[in-house]
Amino acid sequence: MAYVVELACSRVYLNEHWVSDVIGGVLLGVVAALAVAAVPRLQGSPRV
Repeated sequence: MAYVVELACSRVYLNEHWVSDVIGGVLLGVVAALAVAAVPRLQGSPRV
């Protein structure tokens, strides 16, 4: 987790991305991770 925060801060600090780009990317990543985690439940598979 610390790596993600450090990388996000470095992108803004080095003027590679705007803050809104970084926040949007983090939110998109969280939504994608939650969607992938929800797939087994939607398929009715038992949780491992």
